[in-house]
Amino acid sequence: MDVFDLPAVDTLVRTALAEDLGAGDLTTRLTVPAEKRARAEISAKENAVIAGLPLIRKVCAAAGGKVDVREQVSDGTRVTTGDVVASLAGPAHTLLATERLALNLLQH
Repeated sequence: MDVFDLPAVDTLVRTALAEDLGAGDLTTRLTVPAEKRARAEISAKENAVIAGLPLIRKVCAAAGGKVDVREQVSDGTRVTTGDVVASLAGPAHTLLATERLALNLLQH
C-alpha cells in the first residue's frame, strides 16, 4: 500500500479542506463564472527536493472537481528556482479552492 492511500491521508485532506474553505469560497463564487475553466502551474520558489505530489490529486478530488494534473517531475527530484513541478487544468472554482492547501502540503 502506498502511504498516500492510507485512510489518515484522506481524513487529513478532507479536514484541512473543510477548515480552509468553511462554507465555501465566497469571493470565487461571486466573481468567477461557474463554468469557467483555468490552467495553473506549480513552480519551485527555491531549490528543493520534491515530495508529496500525489497529494495534489487527492486535494482536487476531495474538492469535487475534475482536474487534470500533469506532474512535470517525480517525488525525489531535485528542482531549482523556477522549475515547473506540476501543471493543472480544470474548473477555475476547484483550482482556486484547492490551491492553498495543495501548496501548503507540498511545502511540508
